[in-house]
Amino acid sequence: MKILFLLATLPACLSLSEVLPQLYPAGVEEDVPHIHLDTLFIYLMLLAFITFITVRLLIRRKRQKVAEEKVDFFINTAGALHTPLVDISKHLKEIAQRENLTKSGRQHIAQAQDAIHLLIRLSNELVNFEWIALHADNEEEQAFITNVREQIELHITEPTFNVDTLCTLLNMSRTSFYNKIKELTDKAPGDYIRLVRLKRAAQLLKEQQHTITEVAEMTGFNDVKYFREVFKKHFGVTPREYAK
Repeated sequence: MKILFLLATLPACLSLSEVLPQLYPAGVEEDVPHIHLDTLFIYLMLLAFITFITVRLLIRRKRQKVAEEKVDFFINTAGALHTPLVDISKHLKEIAQRENLTKSGRQHIAQAQDAIHLLIRLSNELVNFEWIALHADNEEEQAFITNVREQIELHITEPTFNVDTLCTLLNMSRTSFYNKIKELTDKAPGDYIRLVRLKRAAQLLKEQQHTITEVAEMTGFNDVKYFREVFKKHFGVTPREYAK
């Protein structure tokens, strides 16, 4: 491609080499600046190469933007599906606890629960995609980030859920967890928990099914004013503006 593009400039350069002698006849060569055709040819080739690279970069950026939009769509869709899936899982758990269920009924409920848990896990993996793709280098690190995210998601409505609670659930010391999450996400544990809350809040706002106060409560922010402040700091717009 590059060779073809550069070869396409040859006719223009050759034509210019034929025109220049006509512009500067032999009798007046001493009255005009001496022009080196070889140098001019090199400049034109360099300009053609720079133009080619610029065009390629613009095309690549456009394709990357389209790809990012597609990824955002799938991530937002997965996030939107997560809440109803969790609700269904809770209802299934309540039904499974009923004593009047037949053996066959319990088997069907168990199968439905397995299917719902699989969908929840897949939706979490999609939501986690950007973090895993950017920071996790192997399956062990991917599993760790996914597990952390799932634990936060399960307790996302609890304002008291913090780093200490998360460390207890993961059976890790605070220092070990801090070093691990900092290495993989470049964020402190508390900041990462808040980021997960904010991303879920953003998904809920896009659904336009809840008020800002309700979204704040659903994502563990018991202070709406604080929620608005951290949301605007992260996304650059207020929750109301983001929901439009």
